[in-house]
Amino acid sequence: MNLRAWLAMADRAQRSRRFKVIATVAVVVVAVIGATAYLIAVDRATEAATASPTPATSATLGGESPTPDPAIEASRAIIREILAARSDPTGVLMLIGVGTLLYIAAVWLDLGLTVLGLGLAAAGVFSLAWTTAWGKAYAPLGMGLVALTGAFVILMRLARLVLGGATAVAAVARTVLAEAVRMRLTLFFIVLLIFLLAALPMLLTADTSLRYRVQQFLQYGVSGSFHLIALLTVLFAVATVTFDQRDKTIWQTMTKPVAAWQYVMGKFLGVWVLSGVLLAVTGTGVFLFVEYLRTQPAAGEGKAYITGDVSISDDRLLLDRLVLAAREAREPDPLAVDEAQLMRNIQQKIDMEIERLQGSIEAGERVLDREKIARDMNDGLRKAVRVAQRTLGPGETREFVFSGLAHVRDQGGVIFLRYKINSGSNDPSTLYRVTMQIGAAQPEIVEVTLGQFQTLNLLPAAIGPDGRLTLRVANGDVFQRMANAESFTFPPDGLEVSYAAGSYGANFTRVFAVLWIKLAFLAMLGVCMGTFLSFPVACLVAITVFMAAEGSGFLRGSLENYWTEDEKGNTLYFNTVVAAIAGSITWFFQLYGDLRPTQKLVEGLRLTWGSVGKGATMSLALTFVLYAAAAFTIRRRELAVYSGH
Repeated sequence: MNLRAWLAMADRAQRSRRFKVIATVAVVVVAVIGATAYLIAVDRATEAATASPTPATSATLGGESPTPDPAIEASRAIIREILAARSDPTGVLMLIGVGTLLYIAAVWLDLGLTVLGLGLAAAGVFSLAWTTAWGKAYAPLGMGLVALTGAFVILMRLARLVLGGATAVAAVARTVLAEAVRMRLTLFFIVLLIFLLAALPMLLTADTSLRYRVQQFLQYGVSGSFHLIALLTVLFAVATVTFDQRDKTIWQTMTKPVAAWQYVMGKFLGVWVLSGVLLAVTGTGVFLFVEYLRTQPAAGEGKAYITGDVSISDDRLLLDRLVLAAREAREPDPLAVDEAQLMRNIQQKIDMEIERLQGSIEAGERVLDREKIARDMNDGLRKAVRVAQRTLGPGETREFVFSGLAHVRDQGGVIFLRYKINSGSNDPSTLYRVTMQIGAAQPEIVEVTLGQFQTLNLLPAAIGPDGRLTLRVANGDVFQRMANAESFTFPPDGLEVSYAAGSYGANFTRVFAVLWIKLAFLAMLGVCMGTFLSFPVACLVAITVFMAAEGSGFLRGSLENYWTEDEKGNTLYFNTVVAAIAGSITWFFQLYGDLRPTQKLVEGLRLTWGSVGKGATMSLALTFVLYAAAAFTIRRRELAVYSGH
């Protein structure tokens, strides 16, 4: 029997129902046995770690003391939590679960023996390659390419199976998926996405702190993948509609008959499912590799979680509690402003400005100019007051209050005070001695590097019964009566307290759910533009709208420093038009821009369900409006005349 006959027999076997049932049961049994064995090993390792003494920490600000120090106790509490979770089985169990589900899907898609054979062949090749220096360097890239490509092929086949209904919408959607793997445009983007995601881990340098490596991978892996998928979604959505009209294939579709709303919905559904498949592949790959990075040694560790003095390094603490987390952050309450004194200052500056401009102001224009000057002075002085409230001169002391933390005190856990100070040019070689006092605790002297975030660990007992946490800050060392040479300022994002408000895995899932909802808007935007514009014009319009939505947050911040008048008060008409357009964009896409899912994931901040709901409502509402417009346009078009010319 030759090779072709063996392959034909194997193909008939993997298509039989008996093989599918037996293979499914076998895979589930093997997965359960493997997961159980791993959990038993984790439990034994956890018991051994629990039996050992609690280690010290390099982040502890003092040694043993007869009286428990809140900072030391907070650090010890964090260490116990990290050591208890260092063998967290989430990553391995997810890998087992994803692999099991994918292989079961392959079995029922008549690919069971095919995937098994290709997997064994790839494993053999990579095992041989691992024995060489060149293979060790590039084998991970090849393994990533094989795994991501296999997952994509299986999910695409599964998506076509899910869209296997007999309705017109499902038929159009299946055609879109088939078109996606044939079209060179989409094939190029798919190959590029898979290659870049597999190659990204090779770009991380081992001499960088572990938390920065994880943040870099999350930033480029999630943000880069999303923007590449978004660009593919827009281009493919436009292409599938405009090319239908150009090549006259829409004649065959619309004469089935297929209603305009069914045609548009099918096109949208096909593009959105394709983007969902790509997002699922990249999301799973990013999550699993981050879990792998988590088990690598951090800065200051010989082995993961172990340093030379059997302690937890600062790098590990920051990674587990501030990056791979779902924190809720709270800024200090606004400091009180003496409104009467502020208004007197504003009036005084207005009088001085009017007097300075007296010679150039006509009598009939004085009221108008005075109102404008009053408005500008009011805004400028209020900004200056907010900056002054966060600025401490040498030896000066100020109190900041964080309210609304009663639930944090009740639920327990560790609180993190995160701060950054700026002074002058933020010379990194200069250390400022700053006195910090939390509530009624003893003041503590910390040495702060300018322009760099630092953290203090606090226990819930630092929060008062009224849910308020009080922080007193002094510019200098109050014990030695020594002040720093210059003033320093907390920037707008430079002082906050945060606390755990959920799990990293759940936050990761919410982030990718928001990204998929955003892709729904882009898919419908591309389909809508393609119904009445040519391919290049539709792509240009859709990409411009996408860039405006993504950059709305940056635009809003930039408008605060964008001048529409010169120093003499003359209106700059071009700048005024630009500011009006930019202001309209930021207002329209405010909810879209405020979500910032990727940034929150990288910073370890929790993306709340409320934010997800608001963003989803706005995106889906815009998607529905575009859908209605696209269906109306297709129904009113003279397609035969347009397609023929």
